[in-house]
Amino acid sequence: MHSLMQQNKHLKMGELLFWDEVKNIQGQLEGKNSIQLIITSDRVSRLSGLLFPPNQYAAGNKAVLNAPVPLLQIALDAVCRLANQMRRAKAELETEQVLARMSREMERLEKKMGELR
Repeated sequence: MHSLMQQNKHLKMGELLFWDEVKNIQGQLEGKNSIQLIITSDRVSRLSGLLFPPNQYAAGNKAVLNAPVPLLQIALDAVCRLANQMRRAKAELETEQVLARMSREMERLEKKMGELR
C-alpha cells in the first residue's frame, strides 16, 4: 500500500488528505483483478516467503510486483486501522503523515523479522 500511495504521489494522482487518498485508491482498485506496484529492489531483497514473486529489472533498483486486488484491499484496511490510531482529526490527517507512520511500522517489522531469522 505504501508503494501505491507513493506512486500516486509521484504521478501527481495522490490526494493531500489521507481519507481522500483512500477513496482515490478504492477507485483505482475497482473492477481490477491486480495492480502492478513498483518497489525498490532493496526492499524486495529483505522480503521472503512472498505469495507472488516480484519481477526485478535487469538494471536499476526497481522491481514490479503484480499484487492481487483482494490483498491490496486487505492492506488498505490495515492502513486505515493504523491511521485511526493516529491522534489527528480525520479531516486534518495528511497522506504524508500516514506514509511516514507506515515507513516507521515497516522498519520496525523488518527489524523484528530479522531478529527471528
